[in-house]
Amino acid sequence: MKEVSSSSPNPSQPFVAAEFEWLCQRYRFDVRSRSASLLDDFLERFSGNKSRSFVDLGTGFGANFLYLAAQLECPQTWYLVDRDEGLTQRVDWLVAHAHYFLDEQAAETLRKRLQNGSISYRAINLEFTALRQLPTETVDAFVANAVFDLNTPAQY
Repeated sequence: MKEVSSSSPNPSQPFVAAEFEWLCQRYRFDVRSRSASLLDDFLERFSGNKSRSFVDLGTGFGANFLYLAAQLECPQTWYLVDRDEGLTQRVDWLVAHAHYFLDEQAAETLRKRLQNGSISYRAINLEFTALRQLPTETVDAFVANAVFDLNTPAQY
């Protein structure tokens, strides 16, 4: 398991700006396409004061985290997992620029909760086949929107 951040030097895979730009453009489309009832169920299930842990498989640059973290009222830890190190290295950028993607209140909530430690995240470069390296026994939920959107049934 390798933790990465936007400041990691010499990524093992070259960063492809077009892929990153595509993910930025896709974010707004994805938000409009999300199921309101599924979101409500998710937020209701994980509301409260109990600390929660989530894994986002195929996180890209962290869009699920960005979308869900400020809406969840519980203390939370996120493991943002992707095999593309070039994208996981950009998670910190996304978080720092959340105000470009979220409404003002959600961006401010995310910023404050990251600052006070009630929300934390780790971007991890990891193949899905190596998930045993994650602390899955303490994980409350897995999200994997991109995996389901982009992979074919043969890839499962």
